[in-house]
Amino acid sequence: MDEKEKYFNRVWVPLLTAGISAFIFGVAICIFQEIPLISFLWLRATYMLIKGISLTIVIFRAKGKESWWDLLLCFELVSMVASIVAIRYPEISIVILSFIVSINLLISGILQIVVAFYLPREVHRRVLLVASGIITILAGLYIYIVPRVSSGAILILFAIDLLTLGFFLISLSLAVRKIAYQH
Repeated sequence: MDEKEKYFNRVWVPLLTAGISAFIFGVAICIFQEIPLISFLWLRATYMLIKGISLTIVIFRAKGKESWWDLLLCFELVSMVASIVAIRYPEISIVILSFIVSINLLISGILQIVVAFYLPREVHRRVLLVASGIITILAGLYIYIVPRVSSGAILILFAIDLLTLGFFLISLSLAVRKIAYQH
């Protein structure tokens, strides 16, 4: 097994975990659209912790010399800290929820687009990640620009982002797994 195959073998399971968690939380939000805001906050924080841990594992296993890995790691660590703060101080988090979600979506979308250009050629998922990034940025912009956006709109936009990202991460993990086990 060459170095690239070892790399792919080490990252496909955490990618799949992050993808499945995104998809499950996106479906849960679609099913329970009338979820109380505090429950949404807990749900979002739980998802961000699972995703953050999974993608941090991917980053440490796949980290190269490029500086964008450090940026991605910082984003995931900040997301996990924000999730812990949201769980610890839910009253404050609810007050600034739309700002937190919009900024998180904007940064996440930008990072998705940047990372798409660094995916190995064998993966063939760049267009999906760029599309996911654009959807994520548009959702973040909408929440940021529209004054007093309703919690229902935030939920729907966040669910769309989760479903799109979940689909991409699951697809990416399966492509990486296929490459890892080709030989």
